[in-house]
Amino acid sequence: MPAQIAESIVGAISRGEYPSGSRLPAERELAVTLGVSRSSLRQALATLELAGIVSSQHGSGTTVVADADQLVSWGQQILPPQILEVRMLIEPELAALAAAKRTPASIAALEAALARLERQHDHAGLDYNDHFFHLAVAEAAQNPILLNTLRETLSHTGGPMWRELKRLALASHETVRGHLDEARALVAAIREGRARDAAEIWRDHLVVYRREMLASHQARKP
Repeated sequence: MPAQIAESIVGAISRGEYPSGSRLPAERELAVTLGVSRSSLRQALATLELAGIVSSQHGSGTTVVADADQLVSWGQQILPPQILEVRMLIEPELAALAAAKRTPASIAALEAALARLERQHDHAGLDYNDHFFHLAVAEAAQNPILLNTLRETLSHTGGPMWRELKRLALASHETVRGHLDEARALVAAIREGRARDAAEIWRDHLVVYRREMLASHQARKP
């Protein structure tokens, strides 16, 4: 949803409804106009700000700052909300398949990935990257098409928007520890063959991660 909202706002800017230098309507008004929740609107605006399309300041509203080149290149970008949409579609099902198809070898590989994640947390602090663990879950699902889809999706997480949102979302050790607890719970569910629980754990993890990433930028503004 935030990706579609961002697209709608960029479309309105491109049509001249909100020219560069003008302010967008107040958050409440814009949410009503677009027919969306204020929470989803805030997430969309955070993405637009990181892309250099708008600039938001508490007490001053949101100003359009994009130039023509930025608006043209906007449609060529793969946005964090779009990446998260794909991950939320496939990763819970990968977790369920991993539980349903579990083998001693796949469980051993998952436990090794979890141990690596725990060591990383102990020694690397907030330099946190858990993609290898997500891929280990995908490999345990034993479906190369879905595995390659996830790999392709994760390949788009190196851009500046994603890196900044992730940095803000993982700004505390408590947040990282929470993600680590979710990984432990997932491995337990897969080990025990609880496919439905595994899917729910991984879906909830991604829901929380999405909320942290897309809300963190606005929450930390002065």
